[in-house]
Amino acid sequence: MFKKIIIKLTIICMFIIFVINTTLLYEVSGGSMEDTFKNNDWVLINKAYFNINREDVIITKWKDNLLIKRVIGTDKDKIEIKDNELYLNDSIKTEKYIKEKMNNKNLSVIVPDDKIFIMGDNRNNSIDSRKELIGCINKGNVIGKVIFNFGYKGYIKFIIVILIFCTIIWNISNIFFLNKKRLS
Repeated sequence: MFKKIIIKLTIICMFIIFVINTTLLYEVSGGSMEDTFKNNDWVLINKAYFNINREDVIITKWKDNLLIKRVIGTDKDKIEIKDNELYLNDSIKTEKYIKEKMNNKNLSVIVPDDKIFIMGDNRNNSIDSRKELIGCINKGNVIGKVIFNFGYKGYIKFIIVILIFCTIIWNISNIFFLNKKRLS
């Protein structure tokens, strides 16, 4: 009996260690990603990502700040803004996630290798790759991809989710380690 409990607790601990090492909880600060993410929302980040794709929402380091933005372009993509419309590789980009039509000066950028072009979903209230100050971001500065939005006070929801997963793992381990008695 004691051995079974130790095995179950070991499985739960391994799960918790895995979650801690591959995820990060981050509080959104500011309105640059509205309406997708609002100020004070909590998001779960996957730190064990393997590649960065267009439209991924990422957390990246820039100077002493952490930015939450959407990836618009990657290696060698041509990004253009003409008449407040976004073009990706000479095709107009339809974006359902932006808060409102952007009001921006014309721009043309070819994304260098190992860099990404990022923008906030709230285009008129976002400091991002459109600004010369930031420009294209090194892929090495990306901390992780956003995989879940817990919303306001999301850290409480995160703890609840972890407890639910631990309960599920405990119950699954019960299935594998129960003493099955045959009826006679």
